[in-house]
Amino acid sequence: MDFPVIILLIILGFQLLSFFRTLKNIQKLSKLFPNPKTLDIQTVDLELFSYDEILCKESVSDEFKNIITNTNKFLSENKGTAADFNILKDISERESDKLERSVIATIAVPIYLGLIGTITGIFISLYFLDFPIQDKSFEKLISGASIAMMASGMGIILTLLNSSYFFKKSKLVRDSYRNEYYTFLQVKLMPSLNNDMNSSLKNIKVVLEKFNEEFSFKFEKIFLHLKNQ
Repeated sequence: MDFPVIILLIILGFQLLSFFRTLKNIQKLSKLFPNPKTLDIQTVDLELFSYDEILCKESVSDEFKNIITNTNKFLSENKGTAADFNILKDISERESDKLERSVIATIAVPIYLGLIGTITGIFISLYFLDFPIQDKSFEKLISGASIAMMASGMGIILTLLNSSYFFKKSKLVRDSYRNEYYTFLQVKLMPSLNNDMNSSLKNIKVVLEKFNEEFSFKFEKIFLHLKNQ
């Protein structure tokens, strides 16, 4: 087997490896947000406060588990405060953007590998070129250059498949489910958070009123006791 052919096969192997790794992350992106029907709201009751958190009824992606964990952590540590949709949205956007950036960072790697293969193949063909140049040597040069350029062609094809088809399709699916998730937050969670806040304020009011009554009663007893003395 000619040396340029070996180089081409090695480059093709790395191109396919990079292609499938990127494709795996693209598939993760499309499955990042689940169907909102798999989500629910559960109430956590505390002594003075109660708050709602998101519950996953079915298995979800690891990335979305991080979103739910961080969202519930925010809800538990800010119970009784005004609901802020922008913060909840930002929590999910960070995870989504991180996964999308990982795809963008590797999606063009097959093209770069193809260019490396082309340059390497042409250099090797020229290096082993016999001088003075004869028809047979010229044929070897053309053959080596053609084999080397196949690496660039394969890199372009693989990159176009990932960027123009799989990645674009994946983002459409991601955006669709992400919007449905935001609708779930606005329709299901946000009203509950506002109700929880009102309920918490009422509980605090009851506790303060009870404290005032007990304090007034005890203060009155002490005052009467001192007066009688």
